[in-house]
Amino acid sequence: MTRPVRLALRIWRDRGQRSPGDRAFAVYLAAMLTLTVVAPIARAAWLGIVSPDGIAMLTSDASAHVTSLIVATVWASSLILGRDRGPAVRPQFLTHALATSSIPRSVAFLGPVLRSGVGVVLLTTAASGAIGAGLVSAGSADLLAGVTFAVTGAVVGTITAVLWLMGQALPRAAVVTAAGIITLGSVSMAIPSTMALTPWGWAGLAYPGADVGGALIALTAVSIAFIACTPTLINRVRLSVLIDQASRWDQATGHATAMSLDAAVSVYRPLPRVGRTLRAIPRRAPLPLTFFVRDAVGASRTPGRLIAGTTALVLATLVVVLASAPEPRACSWVPSPASQCSPASVPSPMAYDMPQTLPPASRCTDSAMSHFSPTTSCSPRSRSPSWG
Repeated sequence: MTRPVRLALRIWRDRGQRSPGDRAFAVYLAAMLTLTVVAPIARAAWLGIVSPDGIAMLTSDASAHVTSLIVATVWASSLILGRDRGPAVRPQFLTHALATSSIPRSVAFLGPVLRSGVGVVLLTTAASGAIGAGLVSAGSADLLAGVTFAVTGAVVGTITAVLWLMGQALPRAAVVTAAGIITLGSVSMAIPSTMALTPWGWAGLAYPGADVGGALIALTAVSIAFIACTPTLINRVRLSVLIDQASRWDQATGHATAMSLDAAVSVYRPLPRVGRTLRAIPRRAPLPLTFFVRDAVGASRTPGRLIAGTTALVLATLVVVLASAPEPRACSWVPSPASQCSPASVPSPMAYDMPQTLPPASRCTDSAMSHFSPTTSCSPRSRSPSWG
């Protein structure tokens, strides 16, 4: 960071000093988010990893392929995210002052890019480290494999941070690149032999239990090449993009600080562009039909949000139906796990040489009922039928 940038930041901090009450509220807000959001999610994730079902899922044959697909999805998502909110973001006034000066943007905005990159690297390292630690604690992987996968997570996070910046610097190319990554990632998932030819495939090959080889080395080389492109990408970010993202981020953080999360999310909702010529309010129609047409036209003007909401509603309905479905009841009279709950599996009296007819006054004791089980009897004192 050069001297002019340090002076500008010092002047900005001196003008916008927070009061003790504001600092106390920021500490309170961070503590509440940690206790109510971060800690429960982290605990639930760890318990899911070390559970028997979680270990069985993490040690399945498809774990490496799923890892490569997840990495490809994360990289594509970071490109799309950079179009709305990239890592090179400062406060709005400071952004305008630095971006319109003679200071190179690679110097003026290097600080927020580094801080955002470190945050992404810590997040991916924590995720991969938790998976590696769970596998090591279960005895499904050795310590070296767990550490290697944690390092792989850090390298993946580095590439993710640079792709995030790329989405901010090249918003149009980001969409095409993200679509290509998702397509090739799906191909790698379907054709495992192509994993060794793609960077996300290298991340999958570094999974504990997979054939590591030179996957981590190749992935590290790609991350170094991406890091070398960072100053050029920062200089490519346009002034209009910097100011627009800084303005929207200031509005979103202001709403979030006031705990108005819905207003904070609405800042990043895309403006309607489709169906602007459609009439939302019919001229002569009943009032219920007017409201229905208005909502339908409004939803059709944001097709992406409509598709995402419909998909989420269908998936939520499916989850609720599966969760509320009654579990199949096991038959208490099944003598062995191999038997099925069907009348054909019940041993017949003929199989145990029992009499076909009973005396009129006879009664079947508990020991006699033991002949309906081929293993043990109901009474330890008698294992033969007794007819009274």
